[in-house]
Amino acid sequence: MYTQIKLPFFILAVFLECMSCRLAGQKMEHMTIDTFSAVSFRVGITPTALLNINSGVQFSGGATFSRRFTLNAETAYLFNTVNKEDSRGYRIRFGPRYSFRIRGNFNYFVEPTFNMWKVNYADQHYFFWNNGQSEGNIKHRVQQTMTGAAIHGGKSWDLGKGFWIEYSSGFGLGRLIVDYKDIPADATENIGLEAFFPLLKGFKEGTYTYPFLIFHISAYRVF
Repeated sequence: MYTQIKLPFFILAVFLECMSCRLAGQKMEHMTIDTFSAVSFRVGITPTALLNINSGVQFSGGATFSRRFTLNAETAYLFNTVNKEDSRGYRIRFGPRYSFRIRGNFNYFVEPTFNMWKVNYADQHYFFWNNGQSEGNIKHRVQQTMTGAAIHGGKSWDLGKGFWIEYSSGFGLGRLIVDYKDIPADATENIGLEAFFPLLKGFKEGTYTYPFLIFHISAYRVF
């Protein structure tokens, strides 16, 4: 689990380091989105990640190559899942950002992204096992893994001195895999009406097509 949680932070660090190496020797200048003529970097945090179904602390980093094009990466350490206990996991998201002009500035953007998250939490379900001779509630671990694509867009506001705040919203579609851990090999779950309400009761073991929404408010610093 420790290795899984460290993975997204390693990916973000490699991403930023590669950008730094590629741009070594180039002139770096601090300037706003509307006026810059050289490459700039950004690091930020997304407080609204604390409000997700799988909530946690989310950081971001990116390299802006022109007033129209930025490469972004985000990663989050997840420590809570709604209605679940002892949840741990991570989320990563990355993609190119395209800024465009409205009312004379380039503070509006659209960003297609690759998305992935993985969480592992404690749960309890009713099973039959031992050829149906045994039954009862079993406490066990559940692992959820989601991969998919999304698109979101929004607007940035310059707060001065290199600090910015932005809002974005969007939607995506992915593949969700739910895997039960620590149960008998021949265990069969007793599935009731809760199977028809996965968003409220939790997804049962299996593979699902998973639509999702994105709502972000982020703060970042441009260097």
